[in-house]
Amino acid sequence: MRAVALSPGLPPPSAPARGELHLRLVDLREAAGVERGLRCVLSRDEIERAARFQSEGARSRFVLTRAWLRVILSRCLDTTPERISFSLGANGKPALAEEWRHRALSFNVSHSEGYALIGLATGRAIGVDIEQVRPMPDFAEIASGYFSEAEMHAITALPEADRLRGFFRCWTRKEAFMKATGDGMAIALDAFSVTLDDNAERSISISDPRVPHGDAWSVTGLALVPECEAAVAVEGS
Repeated sequence: MRAVALSPGLPPPSAPARGELHLRLVDLREAAGVERGLRCVLSRDEIERAARFQSEGARSRFVLTRAWLRVILSRCLDTTPERISFSLGANGKPALAEEWRHRALSFNVSHSEGYALIGLATGRAIGVDIEQVRPMPDFAEIASGYFSEAEMHAITALPEADRLRGFFRCWTRKEAFMKATGDGMAIALDAFSVTLDDNAERSISISDPRVPHGDAWSVTGLALVPECEAAVAVEGS
């Protein structure tokens, strides 16, 4: 697995080989200086979506994340960023449009406050999530309402001072898995369990047979920046 910080430089001009993941961390605060120049690579639909954001900060993060995604994909596909086109799966997961499908390149994107995380894989699905660890007084109540019994036990077993970070660690791993499958919130959050232990033999276990391909996925936590928890989920190991 290769992690590359993008801002302000360009990514290498190559797609991940089969069996390899590329992860790109974008510091959106550093990239803000080139936002105006990056807008020109967006589609009309993306520009319209950006205009609907009420918050200037949210609008800027959307523009920068989408533009960097286009730049990264164009380097992998040997084309220009504005030529990239997308389609949506049955549950809204974005993918490359039909004209690019022969390259078997999959991607996923997440952003939280000052950072965006972009994951790339060839020949298999991928999902990523990044969340800034922030105060959340009701995190224990949220966890008990949505997390599995095994996940709740893992969080409460942590020292009290570490439980909030444990909540975000669990959340990002679950979110990455749901995004990778393409089923999103169609999967019940307590229908599967992720582990908070990076040395565990299995990173995910399924309690509901309706969850697809449960034993064919891997979920891994990512230590990218101290203020965030992040994770990647991928088909296979």
